Amino acid sequence: MSDKKNLLLVTRDQFGYHVDPYAYAIELTRHFDVTYFCWDYDRPRIQAAGVRVIYSSRSGSLLRRNLRFMRELRTIVPDFAVTLLFYFAGAALVLPGMGSRLRDRIICDVRTGSVTDKALTRNAFNAFLKMEMRAFRHRSFISESLGKAFGFKQFNVLPLGACVTPGAARSYEALHLLYVGTFATRDIHESVAGLGIFLRAHGSGISCRYTIIGSGSVAEEEMIRTEIRHYGLEDVVELTGFIQRDSVAPYLQRANVGVSYVPITDYYNFQPVTKTYEYFLAGLPVLATATHENTLVIEPHNGVLIDSTPEAFAAGLETLYRRRSAYSAGEIRARAAQYSYAHIVDTQLAGYLRTVLQPELPVATAELVVQDNTPSGS
Repeated sequence: MSDKKNLLLVTRDQFGYHVDPYAYAIELTRHFDVTYFCWDYDRPRIQAAGVRVIYSSRSGSLLRRNLRFMRELRTIVPDFAVTLLFYFAGAALVLPGMGSRLRDRIICDVRTGSVTDKALTRNAFNAFLKMEMRAFRHRSFISESLGKAFGFKQFNVLPLGACVTPGAARSYEALHLLYVGTFATRDIHESVAGLGIFLRAHGSGISCRYTIIGSGSVAEEEMIRTEIRHYGLEDVVELTGFIQRDSVAPYLQRANVGVSYVPITDYYNFQPVTKTYEYFLAGLPVLATATHENTLVIEPHNGVLIDSTPEAFAAGLETLYRRRSAYSAGEIRARAAQYSYAHIVDTQLAGYLRTVLQPELPVATAELVVQDNTPSGS
């Protein structure tokens, strides 16, 4: 019999298809008996040692499957010592009728606010999220900035993490840029245009390749192809389409520059960018737009900050190219070790979950804002 406490993780994404909850579930198995509750999207089922997965069917109408999900969730929550619920619209419906002792063992974590470019939709979603989060005693956010942006003063910070991708030292005889992620509202076509401007300035003097992994709307993908044609980059830019996360490592190992390109807007500003951390832990210097969260982690040893325009992308790539001999994959990876999922779980998350399990502790002790986890001098 295991003496570990039993932990329930909850998302609506199928297990293995939302990176943070999936990775945290795996790492938490060293500390808890982990169960994962999610919808079944009829995608291939991913298994992980030590993680028990309970699926909820999505059959029937929108209303029927949502009611089923919540009914099943409310039934199983009392069986667990602590529940970590990754926010979805309607999450607070798990609370009515729960006794205070049970409610005090439920944490709601926000991985993202709305990032749609439609202001009305974004504001409505964020207002609803804020209202629901007020119902939870234990709140958690992906960054201190995001929690404060929603108006909260006391909350846990469960930071964005990434997996370590081992690899040899990079050569910069040729540039190999890599973007991994969605195209939705990211303006990735601007990075292609920026590369075109950079290469036109250098003529044929630089060997370069740009691999873009991901997908988006038909319009977004066509904008990328339009820029490829405009700058004659058919032999330079590779569009792979969507690739499952566990198959991305070879691409990270072959590349030598990571592209972390999101528009600099108020709704992206406080949202940590997953790919930034993935690139760090693969040993890649990062060409990153200067959102608030990127400015907290990009330094001369690991990348270049830019504005979100094609011209700025070209200028940033020029700076990175000039500095290329100074980058060290080993140093970048080592100095980013704090961002690995394993480190975050062992030094922050496991301890926080155990704190929530001790109801005699006051809320102010159980919910501390992580002010700064960056080692001095990094």
